[in-house]
Amino acid sequence: MDRKLKKIKASTLVESLVAIVLIMLSMGFATLIYINVLSSDKQLDKHRAILFLNKYALEAIAKDEMFDSEITFENYLIEKKIEKYPYSDNLYLFKLALLNMDGKEIFVRRQLILSE
Repeated sequence: MDRKLKKIKASTLVESLVAIVLIMLSMGFATLIYINVLSSDKQLDKHRAILFLNKYALEAIAKDEMFDSEITFENYLIEKKIEKYPYSDNLYLFKLALLNMDGKEIFVRRQLILSE
């Protein structure tokens, strides 16, 4: 019987190393994307806090509620403080701080208010 020898194409060591490097690079990029997606949840909380504090500040100014207070909202604590602005007789600093239940500040909103 005639046997025909078939040549099998084999890859060299260099080609294998290049493939491994490319796989490692793609895994590294995938890990970075995964970490960014996980950290975007924290950014979402911060943006929600900014929007809520802006809304709350507008309501408090419209209702003329200019006194210090603390309010709980979902799992957060909102501290509202009104302070006289230095070097001015008719300016006040309106400060809203959103804190988590551990007391860590998530976002602070400051606004100058002119009193008449």
